[in-house]
Amino acid sequence: MSKWSKRKKGGGDGVEGSLEERCRRLAEDACLTEREREVFLLLVHGRNARYIQETLVVSYNTVKTHVSHVYAKLGVHSHQELIDLVESKG
Repeated sequence: MSKWSKRKKGGGDGVEGSLEERCRRLAEDACLTEREREVFLLLVHGRNARYIQETLVVSYNTVKTHVSHVYAKLGVHSHQELIDLVESKG
């Protein structure tokens, strides 16, 4: 059984809640703005800039700016580093 199926078996609420809590703490510690927090959560869930653009109804360049700010404030340089950071806080 993989680690993913183990997580799903528990119903997801505890794991997802813990993911949301880790994200909330990281966002708070990094002083992310409300919009940056929205972008951060979408990134953590594996979404890309085009998806975020469509979801938040903003320009692609605005998304890139928010992503850049999120990365800088959290001290990461890539989407994968961001995901790794959140996972390491669990």
